[in-house]
Amino acid sequence: MKKTFSLLIALVIAGCAAKGPETPAPDKAALAESRYKMGVAYLNTNTDYKAFQELQSALELAPDNDKYLYTMGLFFMKKERYSEAEPYIKKAIQIKPDSSEYLNAYAAVLAGTGRLNEAVEYWDKVINDPGYPYQIMALYNAANALYDAGRYSRVPYYLDKALNINRRYTDAYRLLFKSYIKTGDRAKAEQTLLKEAEMIPEDPDNYLRAAEFYFDSREYSKAVPFLEKLLENFPDAPQGKRAGELMKRLGLLNE
Repeated sequence: MKKTFSLLIALVIAGCAAKGPETPAPDKAALAESRYKMGVAYLNTNTDYKAFQELQSALELAPDNDKYLYTMGLFFMKKERYSEAEPYIKKAIQIKPDSSEYLNAYAAVLAGTGRLNEAVEYWDKVINDPGYPYQIMALYNAANALYDAGRYSRVPYYLDKALNINRRYTDAYRLLFKSYIKTGDRAKAEQTLLKEAEMIPEDPDNYLRAAEFYFDSREYSKAVPFLEKLLENFPDAPQGKRAGELMKRLGLLNE
């Protein structure tokens, strides 16, 4: 889950600088905001010790600022210390209960601490919020958490929705393919490979993955068109060279 939640962190930190209430005393509020912004800057550059110090200082000055609480939670999530992140995210939600951004993070915390059923309930709330700009991220997070927990049959529900938002979402296609393989549905796994190659034709990995899928199942006649595309369009790329090796094994390409 580390990759999924790091995507969450990168997106929300980028957009959180303008959010959250100010404390009543202007001087104190300005100092807290300054500390917070320094903390975010350090967090974005992986200077974690300084990030923690600055965020802690901001919270000492403004302990009920939801964005400061939220970002401290993200600090711990980045380190996969979900139990330590939880009280900060929960308090942020108590202050701003309708924030899908915070609910999305809390779902990740729940999944990270093994409470997947609760996590999915929160993700369902997020993906049903038409005003939330990162629905696709929540959909992928839910799918990835379900996959990691071995609940493969539930993964397509979320990834199909993600692909309806972005038909060129590579990670969604690849996780969807793996989920169908796990459930033994090779027909849908094949459809997923073909759709990915159709929607993202500039990526040679898509052709190679399709070719190897057919090659491994000894459906060589289906593999050949993808191998030929690789040789024609990507002859010098590693994928093109791999295509050449497979064509030689089929006796369709001279040394």
